[in-house]
Amino acid sequence: MAIAALLLPAQVFAQDLEGHWALQIDDATIFVFALDREEDGDWSGSWTRPENIDSNGAVFRRMSGSETVTPIETQQAGEVVRLTFAGPEGRAQNDVLRFALLDENRAELLYQGIPGDPYPLVRVVPGTPLGPFEPARIYDRDNAVTEADYDPEALPPEPASDENEDDEESPRIEADFLDGL
Repeated sequence: MAIAALLLPAQVFAQDLEGHWALQIDDATIFVFALDREEDGDWSGSWTRPENIDSNGAVFRRMSGSETVTPIETQQAGEVVRLTFAGPEGRAQNDVLRFALLDENRAELLYQGIPGDPYPLVRVVPGTPLGPFEPARIYDRDNAVTEADYDPEALPPEPASDENEDDEESPRIEADFLDGL
């Protein structure tokens, strides 16, 4: 019973990690993580990341697309939740991510094998899209957002759209374009 009492604060603290977290650099969302605590105490989650990305861990560039992957293994050790994702095809190494809560709306991500300080994460609403990404821009982790306003009632931001896309609601040519000729 004494051991359970000692473990309870860490379990409660880690449980506050439940929700959606993002790595944001300036005005762009690079990654979104969903962390869920199951009824049996195990963790599940997902990682939404660019489908195409060029990164050395400190800078991110040439990002496009979006894919969501689920972990192949989850674990909790004290106040840290660890999610392991299958590495990219052709690479034998998996992506091991460790999440720790800093306060109610801030967490940090330690990406095993990537040197440097942990990545700062901010709490976001479910459905937060990646981007917007500018093709020629370099996103530096030194510019990562460390605090953000979080409103659980807010709707997710609209995904960035291509300016050349046709707007279904307003056709390019109106029905009366020949009137007056």
